Amino acid sequence: IAALFAGLHVTFSDHEPRAVELAAANATLNGFDHFGKLVLDWAVPTNHKFDHILASDILYDQASHESILNLAEKMLIPNGKLLIGDPGRHLAKSFLDLASSAHWRIALFNKEFQPKLVPFNNEFVWMELSRNEP
Repeated sequence: IAALFAGLHVTFSDHEPRAVELAAANATLNGFDHFGKLVLDWAVPTNHKFDHILASDILYDQASHESILNLAEKMLIPNGKLLIGDPGRHLAKSFLDLASSAHWRIALFNKEFQPKLVPFNNEFVWMELSRNEP
């Protein structure tokens, strides 16, 4: 909803169809009628392409980390960004290690959007990941 208020085109996505419908209903209640909806399994990327993929609190299952990066690689345009807000889960570090080993560029920021070197447990971190394009 914040992205819509900022004037961005938004596609709401989740594996659970009801979550997508609830997000769309929330957008409508806030006066928006131009947005997309996409039911999506991280393990099965689609042909849709995006400038940015924005996600929040998705790193709670280490088994999904590789799928998240694979989906982002396939669904982002060249030089697109994967943006993740994480509440300080202990698995954030292992996700970032995996992303780094897969040659993603990583920038981290705290809740005041000040640069941060590493994530800490129980402390919000904003992650910006982009591919190292040849």
